Amino acid sequence: MNHTVGLLWYRSDLRTHDHRALSEAARNHRQVEAVFLISAEQWRSHGVGGNQIDFMLRALASLQHSLRALGVSLQVRAAPRFADAPTAILQVAREVRASAVYAHAEPPLNERRRDQDVGTQLRAAGIQWHLYDDERIVPAGTLRTGSDQPHRRFSSFKRAWLAQVVQNPTGVEQVPSPRPMDPPQAGSEPVPRVLPGFSPTLTDPSAWPATESEANRRLAAFVERAIDRYHQRRDLPAGEATSVLSPYLNFGLISARACLRAVLAHNQGELQSGNPGVTAWVNELIWREFYREIATSFDHVSQHRPFNPTTDWRWPDNESAFAAWQQGRTGIPLVDAGMRQLQQTGWMHNRLRMVCAMFLSKQLLVDWRLGERHFIHHLVDADFSANNGGWQWCAGTGTDAAPYFRVFNPVRQAKRFDPEGVFVRTMLPELDGLTGADVLEPWRLGAEALHRRGYPQPICDLTDARQRALEFYSNAKSATVSANG
Repeated sequence: MNHTVGLLWYRSDLRTHDHRALSEAARNHRQVEAVFLISAEQWRSHGVGGNQIDFMLRALASLQHSLRALGVSLQVRAAPRFADAPTAILQVAREVRASAVYAHAEPPLNERRRDQDVGTQLRAAGIQWHLYDDERIVPAGTLRTGSDQPHRRFSSFKRAWLAQVVQNPTGVEQVPSPRPMDPPQAGSEPVPRVLPGFSPTLTDPSAWPATESEANRRLAAFVERAIDRYHQRRDLPAGEATSVLSPYLNFGLISARACLRAVLAHNQGELQSGNPGVTAWVNELIWREFYREIATSFDHVSQHRPFNPTTDWRWPDNESAFAAWQQGRTGIPLVDAGMRQLQQTGWMHNRLRMVCAMFLSKQLLVDWRLGERHFIHHLVDADFSANNGGWQWCAGTGTDAAPYFRVFNPVRQAKRFDPEGVFVRTMLPELDGLTGADVLEPWRLGAEALHRRGYPQPICDLTDARQRALEFYSNAKSATVSANG
């Protein structure tokens, strides 16, 4: 340990426990200061909405309180765009007389370029720059194919990931907790309660307590009560069958390592055997890491381009269909229920994300990037890597993508996963009182009955829309092949 100050730069890692950069800064310095940069213009250009910002600000306020107990002050500064970050971080480092700056890497391209510029400026000023990969269990670039290329398919990535975790169990261990530091040089600046231009749309923000303790409580409750049946119930939108930890993982209020440790403790140290619920949930953690690897290894997915270049075709213009989808007014109950859940809660069940995304991109033939941005704007857990990967999978443009001939039928999906219409009626009060097939296919009641209830006619015939999608995708693929010679 030396007597100089270490500066910790918080981003999407808003916790004090199991935090590698904080642990290293506390090990190397007697005093640690922290900073968070508000990059409102950059976030707005990325499509980030008020629900995510509201959660982040509340998480920051909680973090500031936790850091104070460790003797660390958290400064909140403005850096409107990522291009402003090098100057802002250097200024804070000089103010607190830091000899080193510590941070965690983030996958998307703009964030990586920002960090490169920050590192260059700090080193030129004689300040050390320490960047750790702490967002995932297996660090970026660790897993490569036999030809030393990044994995493009989930199946091969999963095999390599599991082998790595088994061979290197220390990678799952909790990093040492920081010791209390010397008193900070200056008091913490208040975290703003709101940011102009970012208004939340949540019906009940209190449904998302933004604290480390809540993240740990949710993890413990899920492992104790639900994980053993996760494989059976995870696709059911009614009830509480999933962990609902994604906002906490996205903002780093809990580490992915902590999630895996809890699973291992519950399953006698086994990852992929002995408990199908555990196997299914670990697969979700691996998908999260896979999409982060894709974002880190293939820059073009961060540039509004499909992972598969041969699917970079022109999409039809259909503004009215897109608007109906956004509003949950397509006349297809399961789709509308999912979109209303997104509007009201800032979250959507994963099965519904797939159904709604595939309906927009395939049945309605709307450019998947419009849907991707809509999700980013509304989701509390709006994670670029997972959101982009999921949308591209559904649209048939990404890695491990659903083939163009796979088109979810939302009525069949509803009959499988919400057969009694419990979830649909919860989200669509217009259909309250209907039962059986009527709630899942209300058009059977006739146009007049729908009009009285204030619910729209279906925006499309599902059979015709499927055929139209197959023809569009087939023709677009053929045209791309011909154009590329």
